[in-house]
Amino acid sequence: MTMNAMQSLNLTEHIDAEKMAKFLNQVQATYYQEVPYHNDLHGADVMQMTYSFMTQGQLIDTCLLSELDQISMLIAATCHDLGHDGFKNEYHVNSITSRAIDSNDLAIQEHYHASQLFKILSGPQLNFLEKLSRLEFIHFRKRVTGLILGTDMA
Repeated sequence: MTMNAMQSLNLTEHIDAEKMAKFLNQVQATYYQEVPYHNDLHGADVMQMTYSFMTQGQLIDTCLLSELDQISMLIAATCHDLGHDGFKNEYHVNSITSRAIDSNDLAIQEHYHASQLFKILSGPQLNFLEKLSRLEFIHFRKRVTGLILGTDMA
């Protein structure tokens, strides 16, 4: 679905479609299927809703979203709960888990989701954004990280 959204918005010139397919397969595999809510279906649902806001809700025109911003939004939506283990941030804080330690008790799950996305993307066979310049990639990373961290309900 993410690839279809990219094609519909004419964003494919910025990506390597073959690598993106591999990236999305790895994203799906990284979502825990046994988690009843924060799984790959939820990621796809949020991406679809984001796409609807961007197109039918005219978010692209209203917010003057660049093509890179559009890509960032779709990828952030797809991966916003990547690797969610089914526990709330408070659980991780109270249990002093490695996730809590890694994020210094701040937006624990959200930091984890963003880091998982960029760990997957760092694989040379999965980096569908290799066409971007260094500055464009920095912009993408900042946007995606901000969008995922913004999902912290605290």
